[in-house]
Amino acid sequence: MSDHQRIFGRREERAALKSAAAEALSGGGGIVLLSGEEGIGATRLVEAFLGEGELEVFSARAHEDARQPYGLISEIIAQAVELLGQDVLKSLQGSDCLSLLLSGPGSFFGPDPSSQEYEAGELQESIAELLRAASSRGALCVFLDDLHWSDLASLDALRSIALDLQGEPVLFVATHHETMVWHEHPLQALREEFRQKGILWEVHLLPLKKEEAELLVREVFSEAPSPALLEMLLENSRGIPLYLEELASALSRSGRLRQGESGLDLVTGAKQSFPETLHDAVLLRLDSLSPSGRELAEAASVVGQDRELELVMEVAGRREGVIELFDSGLLEETRPGHVGFRHDLTRMAIRSQIAWSRRRELHRRMARALRSRNAPAGMQAEHWRLGRRGEEARRSYLQATHECCRLRAFQDAFIMANQALELWPEGTEEEERLDTLDRVSHCALESGKLKDAAQALREIAASPLLDAQPLRRAETFKSLAEVLSQQGLHDHARNAHESAAQSYLRAQDEEAAGIQRLSIAISLTSDLRAAEALAQAKEAFLLAEKVNATPLRVRAMSILGQLMAMRGEVEQGRAVVEEGLELARGYGDLRLECEGRRCLATVHEYASEYTEALRIYGETRAQCENHGMPGKGRFCAARMAWVLFRLGRWDEAARICKEALREEQRTESLRGVFEGVLGFVAAHRGEEQEAKSRLRESLRFSRRHHVSLIELLDSWALAVRSESLGDRGETSGYYRHMLALWQRGDDRHDLAPGLCAALSFFSRQDDSLQLTRCLDALGAMRAASRNPEVAAALAYGRGESTLLRGHPTAAAAHFSQSADAFRDLTLILEEARARMGLGRALLSAEQPFEAREQLMKAQHLFRLLGAVSFLKEVSQALIALPPLSQGEASS
Repeated sequence: MSDHQRIFGRREERAALKSAAAEALSGGGGIVLLSGEEGIGATRLVEAFLGEGELEVFSARAHEDARQPYGLISEIIAQAVELLGQDVLKSLQGSDCLSLLLSGPGSFFGPDPSSQEYEAGELQESIAELLRAASSRGALCVFLDDLHWSDLASLDALRSIALDLQGEPVLFVATHHETMVWHEHPLQALREEFRQKGILWEVHLLPLKKEEAELLVREVFSEAPSPALLEMLLENSRGIPLYLEELASALSRSGRLRQGESGLDLVTGAKQSFPETLHDAVLLRLDSLSPSGRELAEAASVVGQDRELELVMEVAGRREGVIELFDSGLLEETRPGHVGFRHDLTRMAIRSQIAWSRRRELHRRMARALRSRNAPAGMQAEHWRLGRRGEEARRSYLQATHECCRLRAFQDAFIMANQALELWPEGTEEEERLDTLDRVSHCALESGKLKDAAQALREIAASPLLDAQPLRRAETFKSLAEVLSQQGLHDHARNAHESAAQSYLRAQDEEAAGIQRLSIAISLTSDLRAAEALAQAKEAFLLAEKVNATPLRVRAMSILGQLMAMRGEVEQGRAVVEEGLELARGYGDLRLECEGRRCLATVHEYASEYTEALRIYGETRAQCENHGMPGKGRFCAARMAWVLFRLGRWDEAARICKEALREEQRTESLRGVFEGVLGFVAAHRGEEQEAKSRLRESLRFSRRHHVSLIELLDSWALAVRSESLGDRGETSGYYRHMLALWQRGDDRHDLAPGLCAALSFFSRQDDSLQLTRCLDALGAMRAASRNPEVAAALAYGRGESTLLRGHPTAAAAHFSQSADAFRDLTLILEEARARMGLGRALLSAEQPFEAREQLMKAQHLFRLLGAVSFLKEVSQALIALPPLSQGEASS
């Protein structure tokens, strides 16, 4: 009787599977995923469905004990090769990539490709192209059974090719055991991505209903069971088809059934020996075998599913008992020459009762047999490990690591290399152990496992062997610093850079040490720790001078000048950057020149010369993009967006940010800037939800990467949003957090406009303490810098403070000075805010006509910006003014 004929009931599930498959194919492909408990019958249900249709089918099953890179997918490729033939395959782009995944010598592609390497993306594109060619003859179904056991490279390939084949008549059907897919299982992420892309259909199989179970039991017994016996079978099997069938079969063979009034029932007293679990039922079958049959069954349970019969007999060391195993129903032919158990649960039940010494010997035999057949090293390693042969297992895991890396299956390679390290004898072959740790780090990085990469690098750095190899120690700490930075652990990263610098000096490589110092300086700059950054940059410059390293000298001068400007020494900083820029031009390195020009633009920013800064950023951005430096170009674009916001050109700023965020090649390090600028625009335009989402994303980035300046500015924007919503407590909290961040750093410029906003808020709240804190901050900035914007902001602050103390005329003078200065700097938002303050002061000084004039100017500027929240405030102030006299109106 064929498998599909032995599906009992399951009408709803079969209908759901057919419907999902039809819907997927009508939309141009997709994946149908069937799940349920082990033994629930998902495989049988799919096979029944495929047996009834007209689809071309490629199928493969994953196995717990046979993971190898692309092992699942390679079976599909082999079937496609058989269908299409050599000529079609040779015409496909990337056919040489596919040959890597075809096992055995003499593939259709001629030369052995073992020495060639390809990117994972190339392999996956080639697989998709192959399946696309196969589907050109008609709808194709790729059936992947027990996907939870799949190797990680096959799962990654499935993700890529399923998405690539959208729109093609290719249906993927897969099964998995729900209990095997825990929260962090890679299949979970795959399901979520397919679900988001709209190409996933899921069918969940439940235990059999009572009437369905009765049909199955009747099939096994050839007669109807009594209600009592059926209830007992259902209770013990929980309605799982495999359990139910095995229990019923065990009873049928036991001779413990009799014909009762209501159907077959247990003979009197038989309930005591009733098999209560699948394990018990399988062992009953095993007990009925001859010694030869039992030994062969045990060997088969170690060899695994769907294996060559000859291999099973070789591991068992005998040939007798094969027919007995087939007759008992324990083994079945899976394909010509291959055998397996009907279900993996049966195999595991048999394996679990083998004496440990015999099981160990069977694994050793299996490992030797696999080695003689040149089987994948990963399969050999597992059996050597289970056979307690640690050295052979370690060597096989190392070979498997190499095989995985050759196929760019880095996640699988990471697992294999770690297995080898677990078996490493303490104090032996330290050099090779360090090489393996280095490979672990590389594979972890390629797989996005940053913590694991850092752990491997720390272990390398701790090796006594590196005491005599300072250069190697330096390179290790350098790599560790880069990994820690990616994790957002910037304090630890700076320590690693420091250790790298010291080791480079020990190795007498002053230039490399200087580069590490410069990396520390850049990191400290992001954290607004300019004084410490300056010391590191100076040290880098001195090292560059010592060894006459022009590129390092230019970079150090660019950063030194920027830091000087950041601390208020604008003219000195400008001179240093320009000197470095001339050096870069003479050296002929365009990359260095672009970096110097960007730093020069930043110096102009710190001088509040925004128009000139924008011009230089724009020219540098174009130069970078035209000469293959998109990363540097994006950095200039980020600075441009902020400058455009400050100049009141908010639509242009938003356009640059949105374009950058749409780019697939954008860098994570700049995402927070672009999101932040968009959040600023939204907050000032009263778009509360947009502002909230953008600024929270920017804040998440800034905290992860320790970019204190972005966090400081985001706090300002979030305060503006909260104030527009009328939430005074939250607004105050954001402004106080902004001040706390500023006090920890060395900023002498960037916070000036944020302090103006805070001053305005605290003045309206009559919060003299926080008002004083803001004024003190501006006073400290002014003492360190002659920046005109800081002077204008301080005048604004004095206006708010003076007005709060009840001196409107003096306040008006301060506000007027501030407004004129902001106008000269082309800072529209700040000018509008100052003119609104001036209007308030003039009104308090009983000059309503002059107050109206200033408030109307502020209204006009806010309208130009589209600053909805401020427009509402100024409009209310205008409405509250007393009506104009006839003479004032005519004027």
